[in-house]
Amino acid sequence: MKAIFLSLLLMLLTSCSSENDIIDSSPITNYTWVLNSFKTSVPIDLNRDGVTSTDMVLEFECIKNEGYSFLNPGMVRYFISGLNTEGEFINGNFIIFNIGCIEDEELIPTIPIFGDYKMIDSNKIKFKYHNVVVVENGPVEEELTLVEDKLIKVTNQLYPTNYDSVNQRWIRTNITTTREYIKAF
Repeated sequence: MKAIFLSLLLMLLTSCSSENDIIDSSPITNYTWVLNSFKTSVPIDLNRDGVTSTDMVLEFECIKNEGYSFLNPGMVRYFISGLNTEGEFINGNFIIFNIGCIEDEELIPTIPIFGDYKMIDSNKIKFKYHNVVVVENGPVEEELTLVEDKLIKVTNQLYPTNYDSVNQRWIRTNITTTREYIKAF
């Protein structure tokens, strides 16, 4: 009888898959992903050179210094680009005055942003940031999907789309952004 019980217990324990099994076998986790492409649904002249584009990497090359490291168990590290956004909260809204690349690499922020992630399935991951200081609409949660060896993040977000030169500030519009990340080797 003990042998049957132990056999059933062993079978039960080895046949159940857990979230850790999905994490361990996922092609997303245990890698660092770096930004390869960043597209917007509307053309923007982010660098204010007079030419609009839906390709934000063409607007600012330093945007490519962005990425994620998915660490086990369930921790994500987001590293930020050398893109500097100057602004302040006015009447509850974040007003952007200037956008540009940080030219001096020593001044690029080195503080990583950490969070927790959960595998939705082996090709989809959802995470929430822990130490984000400025958030307008509550905790930051993001979802990324693996498509043909590229990690894709599609968001609908308020994004600077037009510069108001009279008031010297960016006007933000709700647009769709698509970021594509590739594995860093």
